[in-house]
Amino acid sequence: MKNVLPFFVFLIITNILPAQNQPPSTQIGQATELSSAISGGRSKFVQTFDNRFNDAVKGSPFLCDEWIPGTLTLFDSTTTGDSLLFKFDAYHNEVWVRKIKGDSVIPYSDYIRAIDLRHPDGRAWHFKKYHVDNGSNPVRFFQPVYEGTTYTLIKDEYKPLVKANFVERGVYTTGLPYDRFEGTTVDYYLQKGKGESFEKVSLKKKSLLEAVPAGKKNAADSYCKKNKIGKGLSETEATALLQVIEQ
Repeated sequence: MKNVLPFFVFLIITNILPAQNQPPSTQIGQATELSSAISGGRSKFVQTFDNRFNDAVKGSPFLCDEWIPGTLTLFDSTTTGDSLLFKFDAYHNEVWVRKIKGDSVIPYSDYIRAIDLRHPDGRAWHFKKYHVDNGSNPVRFFQPVYEGTTYTLIKDEYKPLVKANFVERGVYTTGLPYDRFEGTTVDYYLQKGKGESFEKVSLKKKSLLEAVPAGKKNAADSYCKKNKIGKGLSETEATALLQVIEQ
């Protein structure tokens, strides 16, 4: 009889814990699940409400501080965006969502395939998930710059958090006494073939030309000379150069 109660408790735990880790029911649909969560319903879809930065961090973690329209594409292939507004947290690499009139929540990124945000002034952001071995969370949202038959160029636009670094040395002081976001950092990654690993690259002519196969170097060099492409490349120039390489 001594082992009956522990075994019974074990059965209860093993039946409850897997259910807590399962995604929302596909019969309900992830878009409906998200809508319910934003309206205050209980949901496994949402990880937290937006109270992360109430602790005197200076600056903003968002690419755009305004709540703007957009669309989420979920992994069950549904889309949602009607009557919703969004912000992209470029520090945590996640999207915040709220109704036009209502509270905001942060859905688990695991359920989101792509994010499209549209600012009224014409700016737009498109995020997709890629696997890049550049940290503890390799599957993150990146912005595709170019997706061709062979090459894929993506952009990681993020905001690092600078920790408080105030130091007093007599009459002199250095640093600031608070954590803050000081600006946006942009990194680029290039995949040289489907299934290949992404490699960090500089958006410079030399960096991209190093990825050119031997048989394409003359064409790539001729294109750069003809179009007077200098050392630094814009995203438009990088896209055009990759298109030439793939021809």
